[in-house]
Amino acid sequence: MEKTMSSKCQWMATNRIKTRPPFKNLFPVDEKIFNAVAEDMKVRGYDQSQPIIVWKEKLDASKNDALVIDGHTRLFAAKRIGLSPVYIARVSFPDEQEALQYAIHNQRDRRNMTDADILSCIEAVDHRRQRGGDHTTEEGKAKSASQPIASSAQETAKIVGTSEDKVKKARTVLDHADEKTKEEVFEGKKSIHKAAKETQEKQKKQSESDLWENQAREINAWRSVSERIKRSIALIKKNCRCAPPRELEIIANITQLVQVINSLQSAKIIDIEPVVLDKKEQLRIT
Repeated sequence: MEKTMSSKCQWMATNRIKTRPPFKNLFPVDEKIFNAVAEDMKVRGYDQSQPIIVWKEKLDASKNDALVIDGHTRLFAAKRIGLSPVYIARVSFPDEQEALQYAIHNQRDRRNMTDADILSCIEAVDHRRQRGGDHTTEEGKAKSASQPIASSAQETAKIVGTSEDKVKKARTVLDHADEKTKEEVFEGKKSIHKAAKETQEKQKKQSESDLWENQAREINAWRSVSERIKRSIALIKKNCRCAPPRELEIIANITQLVQVINSLQSAKIIDIEPVVLDKKEQLRIT
């Protein structure tokens, strides 16, 4: 993912440089690093060897505002101390997915990625994949339509620079963990491994609890049904011997009903004695 920048650099006023997700939220700004950069800028001015990376096509299209892909800490530090203009590099990207991968690759090479960083990157990459890719350019829309909805763990792991196993665990946290657990990982208070393990244990307990609750509801429901069926069968058997013609339509399905009841009884779903129709009852029904 090499990008040539030497002939595309220029000075630009900070009020023309814009930030937005997913790039803005990709990595948290480290307060210590932020303060150090701001102090250095006060003394030395803006370091041209560290240009802020902006999306060339977005700048060319707007003719005014530049969208930051990489260099948010430097931009925010310059704005904090009132330093303007700053040095930018206009880099070309075919779509937002490529720009996102570039930003992750740059950060990955210059910092020790924490679990908080990794979780944030995986969330951003998977979010783009689930949306179907870039929807901001015609080329991106066409490319997105031919891509699978979700990226594999292998593809995401390659982009983020981590293992497939960690991607899978991160997805468990992102998809199933409660907000408190997610926040603890994003704040660096809990590892992805620990958060995923706790989440899976909670899911297992919840599944077991749900299973027992469902079974209890079914048992209670069938107990109620059992009592009603007992009364209905007694009434139907009693009336079957002398049922007038207009009632035959109502009891015509008694044989089928009895078969169902006996099937439920043999499976121990309902607790009643098997129902047996004598030959006269069967003849009268048919």
